[in-house]
Amino acid sequence: MKEVTVVIPNYNGMKYLPECMASLCQGQENAPEYEVLIIDNGSADGSVEYLDSEWCRKKEAPAEEGENRRCV
Repeated sequence: MKEVTVVIPNYNGMKYLPECMASLCQGQENAPEYEVLIIDNGSADGSVEYLDSEWCRKKEAPAEEGENRRCV
């Protein structure tokens, strides 16, 4: 189990994601073990594709129609 969980809600936040994700990787030498959960609410701006291709080991929890997609 990780000591810290960082939860990032996202909805069309592509313009913020590169800096946000990079900042999580900087200066981690003495950081506790952590995980990052990104909760996407149906983004249509390429956020999900960016995260898939650059950062994520994704486990997607299927959502019913009209619900949020959840990655765990």
